[in-house]
Amino acid sequence: MTTAQQEAWEANFEKDIQKISRNIVKELNKNAQRDHQYNLDKDNRISRWIKTQTGGHTESIQLWALFSPNEKIKWSIKYEIFIGGIDRGITPMSHNDVYNKKELERAYKSILLKIFQMVNNTF
Repeated sequence: MTTAQQEAWEANFEKDIQKISRNIVKELNKNAQRDHQYNLDKDNRISRWIKTQTGGHTESIQLWALFSPNEKIKWSIKYEIFIGGIDRGITPMSHNDVYNKKELERAYKSILLKIFQMVNNTF
């Protein structure tokens, strides 16, 4: 794979992460109360403000694309979830030079499951 092709794949991966973030916002908002909707900011961070009797707090989720050409797992998604606690980790996606739609969908579902587990533990 040439450098130009590699750069194109990396740019597409960034776009795919943004698309995953938008889909996560849609899924979370299907289940959220109208006054507790999640938003996606320009830094690709998903967040919402929860007002409580003692003030409030922010819940947030952030995803990053990781490409490591010299590692066994070349494509992965790093995440940080702050919902009633903190969960940080990396979801491995593909060990190939290029990833496919099925691998991307599997990583999306894995991250979405982690998010919903944390949301359900807080309510």
